[in-house]
Amino acid sequence: MRLAELLQELPEVRLEGSADAVFDRLAYRADKAHPSALFALFEEFLAYNRWGHSRDQLAACVPQPAALLTDQPVELFAGPQLISSNVRRDLGLIARKLHGSPDQRLPVVAVTGTNGKTTTTRLLGFLFHRVLGSGGSLGTLGMDWNGKAMESGSYTTPLAPDLFPLLAQFADLKTKAVAMEVSSHAMALQRVSSLRFAAAATARITRDHLDFHGSLESYIAAKRSLFEGLDGRAFAVLNRDCPIAWSFAECVSGRLISYSCHAQGGADLVADRIAVSSEDTRFDLVWKGRSLPVRARLIGRFQVENILAALSVIAGMELPMEAAIDALADFEIVPGRMESIALPNGSTAVVDYAHNPDGLHNLLENCRALNPERIILVFGCGGDRDRGKRPLMGELAFRGADRVWVTSDNPRTEAPERIIADILEGIPAKERVTVEPDRRIAILNAYAETSNGDLLVVAGKGHEDYQLIGTTKYPFSDKAVLLSLC
Repeated sequence: MRLAELLQELPEVRLEGSADAVFDRLAYRADKAHPSALFALFEEFLAYNRWGHSRDQLAACVPQPAALLTDQPVELFAGPQLISSNVRRDLGLIARKLHGSPDQRLPVVAVTGTNGKTTTTRLLGFLFHRVLGSGGSLGTLGMDWNGKAMESGSYTTPLAPDLFPLLAQFADLKTKAVAMEVSSHAMALQRVSSLRFAAAATARITRDHLDFHGSLESYIAAKRSLFEGLDGRAFAVLNRDCPIAWSFAECVSGRLISYSCHAQGGADLVADRIAVSSEDTRFDLVWKGRSLPVRARLIGRFQVENILAALSVIAGMELPMEAAIDALADFEIVPGRMESIALPNGSTAVVDYAHNPDGLHNLLENCRALNPERIILVFGCGGDRDRGKRPLMGELAFRGADRVWVTSDNPRTEAPERIIADILEGIPAKERVTVEPDRRIAILNAYAETSNGDLLVVAGKGHEDYQLIGTTKYPFSDKAVLLSLC
């Protein structure tokens, strides 16, 4: 693509240098440097958990890129420069154009929320595959196409230069529809501002990521902006049981589809006669005056909302509901989401990604509904993140479990002892609580306390196969530690 081509579509961008320069890729880190790259200078999480400005990496680019996209001219760069007042926005527009506007070649459905994004997104990709013949999902667990893992994931929502090539790959594979997770970070950082969604759905929204957003109001505003950005042709799916999510209804310009677990709420899709066991979840879907029996292997009452969100998208796309419900019974549990492991002594382990107050509350509430003898919980809180949620999670752990082991969970650059001290502030009595900063030892010692009929709940890391200490990822998996006992 020639720079002259871009200037016709980006009238607010000013060019310094030759308009004849050609590029065929986008870059924002030195390790992606290429002589045919347009290199963007902006502040972002340039690598997982590493905030920085790509201007600082420009000098390390070998070879130097073909051109720059920047908000200020760079004196020592000899090539052409596109000067933009909003680099993030224009980077997304360029990425979309460079990769052939894949969102015009297939419907892309956004899924947002505090908890439930991954499960709902993966479920939708599965249902698209079964009902339409091909489908994909994109998010925390990576890129999945027709049940095949195509790319691993690092960001919940990739940056625009990485996102659009993945969507183009879906389009080239003739995928009929794709569901993708859209995080609050992605909205605040304009990673998807140039993407045209066919629909957007929200799971439950509660407190999270205040370390980044600064306040709950800013976090909610980031989520809301996804629905404000939908055009009139797109439809929205909202959780009527969540006051925050339902408040987005006022900014929806197109069709609105609602779901609820309460018949009196007047939602379009309602779950009635909910029954949860250690083997499956069942309910009757009340929709368009009909009652359709639903069975899923997803375990827990909170999973009902995720299923309803996915089925609401199916309804909005006018796909056959009965076929989707039939397929739902074959959907496997998402890794690290209420994932159970039978242990040799007759107890059962549950591995879950719950890493915020609402997630931990839902996890413990649903584990209690399974009527175990005791719940023995192992959990911690991530470092360099919202400190305010730590005592809240400590109190929830104490109230919801019979025995608590407080340990480390990706301490990053914080001292584990400080994180644990914050958690303990929320625990009113310490007689049922043990502190063990080494997560592996905490899991093994907690297992040693279990007996037949107990649930050993290991929360916080879910599918993750690493422990982030300092800025280094060390191999570690809750599931692997538990399986070593079998």
